[in-house]
Amino acid sequence: MDSSNVTAVTIAAGPFDDRPDIRRQLVALTWPVVTEQLLTVLTQLVDMVMVGHLGATAVAAVGLCNYPLLFTMALFSGIAVGATALVSRSQGAGDVRMIAAATHQSFWLGLAAAVLVGVAYLWAAPSIIDAMGADPTVAPLATQFLRWSVPGFIALQWCQVMNGTLRGVGDTRTPLAIGSIVNVANVVLGYALIYGVAGVPALGVLGSALGTTLARILGAIILLGVLFTTRKRARLRLRALCAIDINVARRLLHVGLPSGIELALNRLGMVAFTRVIAGLGTIPLAAHQIALTAESITYTPALGVAAATSIMVGQSLGARDIRRAETVVFEALRVTVGLMCVLGLAFVAFAPWYMRLFTSDPELVTMAATMLRIAAFAEPMMGATFVLNGGLRGAGDTMSPLVSTLAGIWLIRLTVTLALIGLTGAGLEAAWVSMILDWSFRCAAVGLRFRRGPWRRLQI
Repeated sequence: MDSSNVTAVTIAAGPFDDRPDIRRQLVALTWPVVTEQLLTVLTQLVDMVMVGHLGATAVAAVGLCNYPLLFTMALFSGIAVGATALVSRSQGAGDVRMIAAATHQSFWLGLAAAVLVGVAYLWAAPSIIDAMGADPTVAPLATQFLRWSVPGFIALQWCQVMNGTLRGVGDTRTPLAIGSIVNVANVVLGYALIYGVAGVPALGVLGSALGTTLARILGAIILLGVLFTTRKRARLRLRALCAIDINVARRLLHVGLPSGIELALNRLGMVAFTRVIAGLGTIPLAAHQIALTAESITYTPALGVAAATSIMVGQSLGARDIRRAETVVFEALRVTVGLMCVLGLAFVAFAPWYMRLFTSDPELVTMAATMLRIAAFAEPMMGATFVLNGGLRGAGDTMSPLVSTLAGIWLIRLTVTLALIGLTGAGLEAAWVSMILDWSFRCAAVGLRFRRGPWRRLQI
């Protein structure tokens, strides 16, 4: 093997009881992902704090735009999952040609999909916001915010797909470095454009959209330069970009499409969930958005470990070491569930103080803090679900998370919410209790699937 192609972390087959080595590799892969996601979440929190002080209408407008954007981001997450799975399996098997092919086909798949979706958003923005059930005072602002976000959306989603190829070869540090630059630029530009600094016009909510867009475009430019100059296996070459390999593209989509559909259904379910909550009024909707944003801080470590688990499981199976793949998942579960329990307890203890970072409205603080305390009970199940899904996706089993998500959010969360609100007149608390039931079901479903073990025999 050419030593110049050795990646940041390459998994070698080892004894089944070599748990210290597995934990070290999990940490080496996880901490850049966690740091990157933490920076992203913290940036979103700062954005929400800045927008939150503009009033409930501004918070509701931004929140309504987030759900359609998150829904279509699922498509790109699916392509990224396919890229990571195929590249990591090829990395474990030492297949340099397939790594290169997957990287170049990911480039075109990500770019084409991002441009098509972005154009659709520009054209259909008013209809999308109306479909979300926006209040007449919120709809015009939300429509503008959505349109100003489109160029940054295109840049972000292409970066997400290409970062999937880098992570497949074990390079989680490059996405961290670029993400750090983007997040710092987002905060600086957002503050300047929201409030007006040093002659920059104060654009309010629209300044948040423009600042984020400019920062994401900067990140895409930097990543493109890195991919053309890196010595790692997941790199771009101009000559190779001229060739379209339908077979490799089909393999990427075969693995990634179920994951994309899963995330799309999850986010579409969240759109429907928010549509129900919007019917409760502007204050409950704003409290819901603030509490969700605050809760997102807990996703960071779990999603980071899940990403590392996907990489390590894929590389282990590529090296034909099934027992090591199993041990990776078990170790990841131990770490994640313990951490999520601690974070849940912190929510229970400090929820009101935490909510005051987002808004000074006493009614919003009280309502959002209650939601956060309810969510604390779902944290362990949520973390375990993320890790188990990560392991299954790394093995190429993307159908199992799809089925559990479909049943959890559509058959449990929405059904219980509609029943409690529609039949008993319950408020926002009932909707958040239904989230606990949803995550408990998903955790049990994917846990059972993992134990049964069909993922061990899958070919990508």
